[in-house]
Amino acid sequence: MKKLTSAEFDEAIKFVPGMEDHNIRAARLVLVDGLTYVAAAAECGGTRQWVQKKVDRIYGAFLENNTTCPSGWFRLSVCVPSREAITEIKNIEKKYTKESKQTSKK
Repeated sequence: MKKLTSAEFDEAIKFVPGMEDHNIRAARLVLVDGLTYVAAAAECGGTRQWVQKKVDRIYGAFLENNTTCPSGWFRLSVCVPSREAITEIKNIEKKYTKESKQTSKK
């Protein structure tokens, strides 16, 4: 599940210029307040798909521009020769993120 702190959310929306307030509110309900897409859509008068697009846009901006790492993680900058290498590196990150979340649930 995608989740941001209020501060992370506020930082992320700086990278999504022109997004209207009602779109930001819908995404905040999901990312910060923990509502489901359906519940946020009902509260904002939209569809689940509409809310999901707003959430994806803001969360994507957060991932693209976030300069902090979770506690105990390290940031690494690399140069790679191809898009395939980028995909491989992102898959490694996803694997360790998933493992980290599973370990923290125990």
